Amino acid sequence: MIKYISIIILLCCIFYINKVEGVNDSLPSNQRNNLATLISIYQLESVYSNSLNYCTNTTFIKCNTALTTVSEIKLKGNGATILSQNIFSPFNNLVTLQLSDTLLSDEFYNELPISINKLSIYNSNITTLPTSDSIRTITMVNVPIEDSLDAGQLHNIDSISITYTDYSLIRGVNLTLNNPNRPERYTFPRYFDIPINSFYNTSASNINSSTFFITIGTKWESQSLANLTYLNETMGSIKFSNFNQDLKPDIDLDKLSNITANQFSFFGVNTFISNELRNSFQFPKEPCQALEFKQITGVVDSNGVFDIRLNPNLQYLTILNSSLKYVPNLDHSYKVLDFSYNELSGPLPTSQNIIRSLKILLKANQLSGEVPQEYCFLYSDLSYNKLIGALPDCFVCALKSKMIKRYLFGNNFSNYQDTSTSFPLCSGITFTNHSKNELNAPIIINGTNLGWNYDDVIGSNYPFTILSKPELGFTVSIPNLQIISNTISEGQNSILNASKYFLELNFTIPNIQKSIQLTEPDLVIESIFAVRPYVNLGYTFIILVNGISTKQGQTVAKVGNLDCIITEISSNFIACIVYQQQMAEGDYLVTVSSNGKQDSIKYTFIRSPPFISAFHPPSKKGGEAIFWGDFGNDPTQTLYLLVGDENCTNIHLFNQSTLSCQLKPGDGLKQVIVNLNGTSWISSKTYFNYLEDEKTCTNCDHGQCNYGQCFCYEGYGGANCSNIIDAGVVERNENTVTISKDDYKFGFTIANITETDYNGVIQRSVPLTGWKITNDLGYKWTYATKFEKAIISYTIEMVNETKSVNFAGVEMQLTPGTVKLTANISNWQYLGSLNTIQMQVQSKVYSQENLSVPDKCGKPMSSLITADTDLSTTSLNYISIGIGNKVFYGKFIDRVLSDGKPTFARVTMNEKTNSSITVSINLPYCKECIIDPDFSVLVSVNQVDECGNELRASKKWVIPIAVVFSIVGAAIITALVIVYLRKKVYLSFSLKKGIVIVKKRKSTSKSEGSRMR
Repeated sequence: MIKYISIIILLCCIFYINKVEGVNDSLPSNQRNNLATLISIYQLESVYSNSLNYCTNTTFIKCNTALTTVSEIKLKGNGATILSQNIFSPFNNLVTLQLSDTLLSDEFYNELPISINKLSIYNSNITTLPTSDSIRTITMVNVPIEDSLDAGQLHNIDSISITYTDYSLIRGVNLTLNNPNRPERYTFPRYFDIPINSFYNTSASNINSSTFFITIGTKWESQSLANLTYLNETMGSIKFSNFNQDLKPDIDLDKLSNITANQFSFFGVNTFISNELRNSFQFPKEPCQALEFKQITGVVDSNGVFDIRLNPNLQYLTILNSSLKYVPNLDHSYKVLDFSYNELSGPLPTSQNIIRSLKILLKANQLSGEVPQEYCFLYSDLSYNKLIGALPDCFVCALKSKMIKRYLFGNNFSNYQDTSTSFPLCSGITFTNHSKNELNAPIIINGTNLGWNYDDVIGSNYPFTILSKPELGFTVSIPNLQIISNTISEGQNSILNASKYFLELNFTIPNIQKSIQLTEPDLVIESIFAVRPYVNLGYTFIILVNGISTKQGQTVAKVGNLDCIITEISSNFIACIVYQQQMAEGDYLVTVSSNGKQDSIKYTFIRSPPFISAFHPPSKKGGEAIFWGDFGNDPTQTLYLLVGDENCTNIHLFNQSTLSCQLKPGDGLKQVIVNLNGTSWISSKTYFNYLEDEKTCTNCDHGQCNYGQCFCYEGYGGANCSNIIDAGVVERNENTVTISKDDYKFGFTIANITETDYNGVIQRSVPLTGWKITNDLGYKWTYATKFEKAIISYTIEMVNETKSVNFAGVEMQLTPGTVKLTANISNWQYLGSLNTIQMQVQSKVYSQENLSVPDKCGKPMSSLITADTDLSTTSLNYISIGIGNKVFYGKFIDRVLSDGKPTFARVTMNEKTNSSITVSINLPYCKECIIDPDFSVLVSVNQVDECGNELRASKKWVIPIAVVFSIVGAAIITALVIVYLRKKVYLSFSLKKGIVIVKKRKSTSKSEGSRMR
């Protein structure tokens, strides 16, 4: 046993040694050999003692994870280290190469593998730049680059930086463009920082660097600045720096006036503006935010005046160490002004645009006099000046701050010296007013001596030197005048509520504790966040509200006159239920009361999902049905739909307003039920119908069969297009459209709108009165009236020439004498969520004389009213009113346009008298419904004399069953004609002509088929 244990231990030791020594790395031999050479050149033998594993120590050499190739090399020489040629060519997977203090040959770049992505060279002798397209990042420090750089070489580079700590090594680059016809190639690096002697002369390239730093080269050509016109993108920061103290190269600001950048910086240069442009020139171009001059001449003239008009958008202005003697005239306030290390003298500036700035740095000038009180309200570095007098209280109260002492150092104040170990007494902190405590808003407190936001590090409280209980994260928003807390959370608000809004504050500088009694927040309703059905019992209201008590019984809510029972409450919202299943649409005043406070907000309640506004049914054979309405937008919701007794299966929700499902074969009128998450929408029992099967024509003498109906040639009509049309006269008044001839009139009017629940019980009936004409073109006029927020209108058009009308995909033909009706109901506010409305149309016949007076045949005048419908299975198709030898005929299409979608609308007979009949068009729930009935004046097809005596066996009315159209909207009063019974006539219906009256010609022509319209 001991023997076996010894063998196992030996194997483990061998494995460990192999692992540590790396004998299992698999570098190619050429890489291994060249690594051995590099280790020798850079004297790294002590680091890499095992020549079989160069991947163990990653300080200088890194390999890939499989240890099969070298990916990174970082080596540092001694300044005299010379690198052998062709040393890096075998490293075909090398990504990063960094060489320091190494002498490189001119052929160095040629041997680099194309895999290199990042190249860094420090303290080297090489004077040229790499030309490889694969390098993305180039970093050089103290490398005397003196080269011409083709902009075409930069298009793949993300960053190029050539900087110096030894300024004697600065030479410069001439930026050229060798192929100006390929502008798409020339995009600059994101970071560009190199010494430049001149710029190429072209506008082909777009420089859009976020950082564009130029170090002035030893052969600077200032006139080449004019070539920077290709800086036509908004840049980040542009900086020109000169480190040669013996001269200040020229920078003509005129040449930079069209460049857009967020920041301009100039260091050690002579910036100037041409005299002829000085009065009109404004620099820099908008929307530049920051401008910086350091150790410059030119724009600060020999008298120490800053002589340049500034862009009004500037927020940061620095003029540093530039012999400035006078504070510039500023036309607006800034966030930061820095005029340090200049020759400013006299009292501290107090112009409005100075003291309204957030921060002003005036360090190391010759300013004298006392510190004005206005300097309490901004950040100001006043150190190393000649200020005297007593410091204002705001500074005295902050002398424990290292930042404030640093800002005041080097002056001679009467109540404070730099060497003082004791400070004058702070006069204290006072509060003048404060904002009300509100959830999701900060608390703002105004006062005096409230301090600054100090940069002192004060333990774990930094940067909050104002502590509070509860901790609210107070900071200074206006120095010494105003402090502001973080946004108050619900938890913090609860603590404040429990403490009756009593707040303790500790100003760690100057170590003063203060208390304040906050004003309780006003009760404010922000919004009604959501209203959702509560199963089938009512509606849940989510109300966003501040300033309420969360204690049970202290807060109540009402929606109009309805109690909203609170089920959930916090300091910023209420959830409550209105137990009202049928809640009327309309405007409600939502009111919340709590602890004697109250607020209200108006809310317009509309029907919530689920509901259906339109549908497209399958045929009686079953298939796909499409429903439109609102079905919710919760991806986790449960939804089912019932048509009659059958589930509509395979529900697919296209979006919140459209779904499809599959129905089995069916027939007749059906009720529809939609259930969404336990909330049901229920239609009437006659809401849904299946599509009728396609019909065929029996005969069309002067026409063609289309969709089961005869489409007649012009001038012909009747069921089989065998008769001739004869037209009548149309009159109008405010409420009724009439057709008259001789002593008789036939008319129709939109009488009222009735709202019913899903069981058909009437909830209200609204007579339509007060019609006003809104448009009158002579041949076309529109009447409209209002009820609450609803608008009801109808348009009548007299057709004077034959034309085709395409409505909802169905083409209809209108002939001269046709009257076209369009009725529209929009924005009806329903009394209940399951209610629908009916538009009731009354048709009437009357004569110029009293109906009871005998006519010329000795008979009293009376009317005969009939209707064709099977109310148990379908919709009313037509009504007719006969009087004397004339008949008024009305046809109803069982379709409407509901919110832009065609859908079924059942028509029923509502009321009948001796001279009138009223029908109801049952509309679906809609925000806009358009309705389409037809009316005509006809004669009976029975053969009678002029006194109505039947001449032969009575024939039945030739009235076709109503065709189911996928249309809604444009009501067609078709072929309004009056003819005489003594002529032989026939009645016909067609898709194009509707109801027409025709009289038989004695002969026909076989060539008339070419005249079809």
